[in-house]
Amino acid sequence: MIGTPITVGEMLSELLPRLRNARTRSIPRWPADVFGLMATLVQRAGLYGVVLTNWPPADDYYDVCVEASCAWRSAAERGSALPREVLRLWRDVTQHWNTPIPTLVASSDEVKSILTLMAIADECGAGLGGIFETRDFDEYTSQASSLLENGSLCEEIHPSRLRVLPKRRTPPSGMNIRSLSLHLACTYGCEVTPQWVPLGSLAESPDTFNLIVIPFPFEVQPLWFKSAVANPDEAGNMDSTRFGFFTTERESDPNLISHLLNAAISEGKRQVGQIHMVLFPELALTLEEHAAAWKIAEAAGAVLMAGVGVTSPSESSAGTNTVYVSDPSFGTEPYKQSKHHRWRLDRSQILTYQLGATLNPSKDWWEYIAIRDRRQHFFQMARWLLIAPLICEDLARPDPTGDVIRSIGPDLVIAFLMDGPQLANRWPARYATVLAEDPGCSVLTITSLGMALLSRPPGATVSRKIASWKDPVNGLREIEVNADKDVAVVLTLNQDTRRNEGFRQVSADGRTNAVNRGFPILSRWSCIKLGEEIQGRKGIGDKD
Repeated sequence: MIGTPITVGEMLSELLPRLRNARTRSIPRWPADVFGLMATLVQRAGLYGVVLTNWPPADDYYDVCVEASCAWRSAAERGSALPREVLRLWRDVTQHWNTPIPTLVASSDEVKSILTLMAIADECGAGLGGIFETRDFDEYTSQASSLLENGSLCEEIHPSRLRVLPKRRTPPSGMNIRSLSLHLACTYGCEVTPQWVPLGSLAESPDTFNLIVIPFPFEVQPLWFKSAVANPDEAGNMDSTRFGFFTTERESDPNLISHLLNAAISEGKRQVGQIHMVLFPELALTLEEHAAAWKIAEAAGAVLMAGVGVTSPSESSAGTNTVYVSDPSFGTEPYKQSKHHRWRLDRSQILTYQLGATLNPSKDWWEYIAIRDRRQHFFQMARWLLIAPLICEDLARPDPTGDVIRSIGPDLVIAFLMDGPQLANRWPARYATVLAEDPGCSVLTITSLGMALLSRPPGATVSRKIASWKDPVNGLREIEVNADKDVAVVLTLNQDTRRNEGFRQVSADGRTNAVNRGFPILSRWSCIKLGEEIQGRKGIGDKD
């Protein structure tokens, strides 16, 4: 026997339990909570089609949304009564409290009220999350920023039930819940925690962003890949004849990193002026090397984003694979984002990277790292530049962070890879294209020169292409270091608004974003010559 369908009231009460009691069924005062409630109804009931055939519900719909949102934000600041239009729409929704979700009629008044209330709440989200497109409602914006520190803009709905987050991009095509909002996004569950971090590196140069990519290590030895003995409790469900674990290990050389980074920043400044960020690929640095690199980057006033590895020290403890993000404005303790997926080395990859001396190609080998504390950081560099880092497989997997990335649509995704050359026909470029098309992110992928040179697939020539760039309009660009002494690249990014003139971001219900956000483009790149004395040494892993 089929059970009973969920009703409007049951669904909303799952998200906000106080709504179960009719005496406490008042509308939440904070717009983000209402947005989450209405967006969930729209998504679960599939109400998107209404805006294609029966919309807008009134000629002044767009003006009503903007005016009601301004009044709502003002009321939220002052603690005064909510706008009459907002209260009326809430009454319309709650009058259908016991209506089963599957029976909601697309053209009905309650569906129009749900969509309109969602749109007004979405307009209240303009400029939140450190994306200061307007200086109005300072107190409201400050309250929202405080809430966002807990991973959601909601005041009443707990993040384990639903998160409402600031949004950068509305998909240019398709029809789903992301198509119906301009400023706010919904994600569900607590598998991955989003974290907003405002950085201050662009205070003196708001329109230009210069970064250096150092594809370290410049040489990778197959012997750095070693089999690891996993904790018996973890490996008990794996067939040891078919699967194994590996770790990476090498000697650390902080002095080399210091010389390397000093030379790169000095030459980068000579070419383009202020360097705002320095990037090292996945597992490029040891803990000691990162500490040395941070001193140099901090002195130069640059953000340091670097892949840092810790070798599995024993069978009782897995290693770590993390991106460390350090900024001169917030002291010495970096933000850390751990890898969300383990790398599985199969026969093809072992042969391509020539690892047979230490890893038997008849087995599949899993990277022995801890999978814990799943967080997705969003670093606000400037009004036009929100950056989200990803580590290798995390670029390709839709879970757990892929849905968060697509919902928010950061301006730039940086993928830190331990991978072969960054060619247009390989997997990183394919997944970069997916994000560039929907939701419209620019994507930078970087790997080490050592891994690029180690990659020898059948019939392919050796490539020194250590990075690739993809944005929503321009084609993919492969970035390579040409000569032995060209072992780093400096890139300049700018905001492209010209191409967006005349077609600002538009939601499926016809609302238009008042600010042309554009997107970052790669306007130039060039190689950096670092000299003979710092060529070709070391990289990967940190031995405890």
